[in-house]
Amino acid sequence: MEDSQGLAVTCSSSQALKVLNRFIDADLYYRGPSPQALFEAITEAPDTPMLICYAAVMQLYADSREAPALAQTLIEPVLEFSLNARETLWVEALQMWVKGDFALSIKKLLDLVIAYPRDLVAARLGIVHCLMAGDHPHMLDFAEGILSHPDHMSNAPALSFVSFAYLENDDLVAAERYVRAALGLDPHLAWAQHNLAHIFATRDQFKEGLETLQGHERDWEGHFIKAHCYWHKAIFHILLEQPQAAVQIYSEVLLPMNWWHVVSLMNLLSLLMYLDLYGVDIHPLLTAPLLARLRRRDKWGLDALVDLMTVWTLDKAGETDSAQALAQLERPQHAEVWRAGCSAVFLLNLGDRQGAGALLKPLADQLLAFGGSNEQRKALTDACLLTRASSNRLA
Repeated sequence: MEDSQGLAVTCSSSQALKVLNRFIDADLYYRGPSPQALFEAITEAPDTPMLICYAAVMQLYADSREAPALAQTLIEPVLEFSLNARETLWVEALQMWVKGDFALSIKKLLDLVIAYPRDLVAARLGIVHCLMAGDHPHMLDFAEGILSHPDHMSNAPALSFVSFAYLENDDLVAAERYVRAALGLDPHLAWAQHNLAHIFATRDQFKEGLETLQGHERDWEGHFIKAHCYWHKAIFHILLEQPQAAVQIYSEVLLPMNWWHVVSLMNLLSLLMYLDLYGVDIHPLLTAPLLARLRRRDKWGLDALVDLMTVWTLDKAGETDSAQALAQLERPQHAEVWRAGCSAVFLLNLGDRQGAGALLKPLADQLLAFGGSNEQRKALTDACLLTRASSNRLA
């Protein structure tokens, strides 16, 4: 059998193939693929390796320290299957991810995309993997892999992934070229809308960025893309000196989603940081469910940038003991910038922005190792260093 990408899959069930293809569509269009549908299909067709691989990916995306072990439990039976070459590479990449060897996992995914450039799910995963690992240059290798297949020049999701890779590597000319090509093919493609707005944000063209997103809210179907595009809208409003519009998005859109995943916290906490920087009293926005999520120590350590913003938020809320406990978390891979970042956010809450900036400025480039996008990291660098040039109020 072949999947909707035209790639051979080991699968003996037409129903399992339908679930597989629905996952591919939802993943490539950021429509929020359903883990439950995958697990149910695995029960019906337990001998379909790619169903299990995709389920393991969803497990690894879960907001839990137990995610790697649970993903490994899923993958282990697949090792006994008769796999084709692409499926073998998928399993190897996932095994490295489970072990925490992100560099080797990225390499395996890149090998996969080079050998099978039609595999856009692997390409998108590789690009996101590079982003979260702070390995932005390798995003361009995945972009080249995508572009090596001529059909992708007329594939809107493919071009949107290529655009994002160039965007995060500060090649805004190439990023805009590919994203406008994607939008020309599909003006309702949410990730392409996001990319164009993100390009305008990087150029400090806040009005154009907001206009790019306005009126497209119905295109944002999945939890992630809805939360993230609304976050961009809110940040544009703040930078255009419209803070109450940003507060409205926070209170009426983001919080009611009741989505406490670490990815959602990246949006919520960085938005709070910008509102505070603007001069809005954020204490009424620190709801009980949000603070309860931030106090959960079993959720600490899942994302370094979110943890740093969590230290700031807990301290801002007067929960200094919890903030200090999180600040003591070991960060062997980037200990220096973690310690400096924690000290900086404590100084911010004391009103010493100059001191915070002096601590962070020599290490600002190292924040890349914390992962996240350049726009997400700017929440911290703007708070400490004011990297934005176009908002007088924030200055």
